[in-house]
Amino acid sequence: MNDICKENIVEIDFDGNVIGKGKASSEKIMHCLIYKNRSDVNAIIHTHSPFLSTLALKGVGLENSPIVELQYLFGNKVPIVGYNPPGSIELAKSVAETLKTSNAAIMQNHGAIIVAPTIKDAFYSYEVLEYTAQVYIQEKLLK
Repeated sequence: MNDICKENIVEIDFDGNVIGKGKASSEKIMHCLIYKNRSDVNAIIHTHSPFLSTLALKGVGLENSPIVELQYLFGNKVPIVGYNPPGSIELAKSVAETLKTSNAAIMQNHGAIIVAPTIKDAFYSYEVLEYTAQVYIQEKLLK
């Protein structure tokens, strides 16, 4: 795994064209559409973390959680976005549309995406979301 550092970041313009060196992610159009739709967003985290990916594989969003941070950061709902192939324009459009009214989404059979004004806010929100997913799954196991 590469460390996150300036040399490992690929810069693209709003049309998905690479500026400088490197190869952009197959999800670059999704990121571009999100930025175009949300002037308040300056950071996006797209994760395939264990607990959020588990919810994604089961097609489960998060809603009505008693975890206060989820309520505060996401309005107590993180929707599931229906399946579309990774890297597809359909997935990009579907996620971008969902994120017009939400700061996070779980992509069915894929992972999750979190948006925020800063990278620090996005990472904090990601940590809360992954923790909430973990607690949700553990709670279901105890039933």
